[in-house]
Amino acid sequence: MTLLPFLETPWPEARAIYEAGIATGTATFTTAAPTWQEWNQGHLPHSRLVATDAAGNVRGGPPCRRCRGGAGMGAWPK
Repeated sequence: MTLLPFLETPWPEARAIYEAGIATGTATFTTAAPTWQEWNQGHLPHSRLVATDAAGNVRGGPPCRRCRGGAGMGAWPK
């Protein structure tokens, strides 16, 4: 895993993880994933990191694994 600054480039992958959480109906009160511009404006500019694997794919953490019901997109490797 590599931690990188969270900029606009990985947003489509991160948004897909966000949407997977929304789809569970238990991860958030939000009903739709924001656009990058909305997310960017709604979060402080510091401490934004994204985890990527060796191929540069965005990876989520344990909350995402719970949303997806196990291993899958965004799950930490075991």
